[in-house]
Amino acid sequence: VSGGGPQVEQTKKVFLESNPVLEAFGNAKTLRNNNSSRFGKYFELKFDRFGAPIGGLVTNYLLEKSRIVNPGRGERNFHIFYQLLSSQLADSLGVKEPAASFAYLSAGGGKAVKVEGVDDSAEMEVTLNAMKSVGMKNGQIKSILSLVGAILHLGNIEFESIQMEGVEGCRVITKASTPSGIALRKACEL
Repeated sequence: VSGGGPQVEQTKKVFLESNPVLEAFGNAKTLRNNNSSRFGKYFELKFDRFGAPIGGLVTNYLLEKSRIVNPGRGERNFHIFYQLLSSQLADSLGVKEPAASFAYLSAGGGKAVKVEGVDDSAEMEVTLNAMKSVGMKNGQIKSILSLVGAILHLGNIEFESIQMEGVEGCRVITKASTPSGIALRKACEL
């Protein structure tokens, strides 16, 4: 997109800076690609009658949601989880544990927690800067990252089988001192 002016430059900036955010939340390491897109995206740019960009829309579709609970063996979950755990925000968001202690991050065998040549901490800074560049406020960013942390803790909640009135069911193990109870409490706090 060519042209100038503040509105054109802002539109270009938001369009380009959206990519690190989309990649953090929608890409993962697979066996063949360290930065594999696990969703489709459609970019629609809006132009004024003179051909200058004035806005746009990103539509994502087919997100591989099953990856959250079951990444493939030797693969990683979405980048944002590892970025968050390696960031300075991890402690304040209640996710200071190592990646291997989260069920959703060790489901792929735990062997792909670290990726050679990838600095998750530096990537988190890129993601945070991009979130700000596309117009997200600090409170919005914190809320989003709190949800990411809560998802990690939800994966550590355990269930037990029960029988009620002749019907099989299950319930959450909520005893406060159990790993499941701790995960439930932390998820609720976030």
